[in-house]
Amino acid sequence: MNVTVFDASGRPVRALQRNALCGQTGSFRWDGLDDKFAKLPLGPYVIFTEIFNLEGKVKRFKNQVVVARRL
Repeated sequence: MNVTVFDASGRPVRALQRNALCGQTGSFRWDGLDDKFAKLPLGPYVIFTEIFNLEGKVKRFKNQVVVARRL
């Protein structure tokens, strides 16, 4: 599985998982930071997920999220 976070302009800002093993269920957590562990600006982001098996079959998903902070 690969999981990448993109900003509203389509630029990758965080690689959450790269070639990770996954099971039937599970979860991951994104803390709103980029690859250099700096806080990202408030606003919309896209989480792009690719899952694949040993035969090369690939499924791709895009989910929209919003980064917001408490005052």
